Amino acid sequence: AQKFERLRELCENSAEENIYRLVYNDSRAAANNISPCRYDHGGTHNIPDIPTVLQNGLLEYQTKIDNERKHTDDVNKLRFLDGMEEVLQAVINFVGRYVENLEKYIPETDKQRENHDKLLSAMKKVPFYPAESFYEAVVSCYCVMYLTCCYEPGRIDEYLYPYYQKELD
Repeated sequence: AQKFERLRELCENSAEENIYRLVYNDSRAAANNISPCRYDHGGTHNIPDIPTVLQNGLLEYQTKIDNERKHTDDVNKLRFLDGMEEVLQAVINFVGRYVENLEKYIPETDKQRENHDKLLSAMKKVPFYPAESFYEAVVSCYCVMYLTCCYEPGRIDEYLYPYYQKELD
């Protein structure tokens, strides 16, 4: 909590403060609020590997798929790799539709335009490529959590902190 409290003090506008509040409240809720409806989703309990996505981006999985294909003749493994590639392409298409809609949106004020442009820039990059800023890391986290229907981010403080610290330096 103390790590994120310093971040709140650095928020320059209402959009950044809103992102801070969302991350902070979601993290606290995931850690503190045990609710039966949290687990009423078919019995799947998972935490996506968000740190890997932040560090490498989702497109790194395409490289891994291609490398695995070169080293196997196992039909079942090749089918699995085909399935992984289809899922990755679906994610690319899905996020691409969000970017298209963001590009169509016309902000009404200069402040909205600034926030819009920042989000659009981040969405064109993450979660496919490594996050470089705290803002990109947060956007990437939310993309991954949304795409996996997993709103329990694990130790979000640990894997977002390096991006936060980099912004302080």
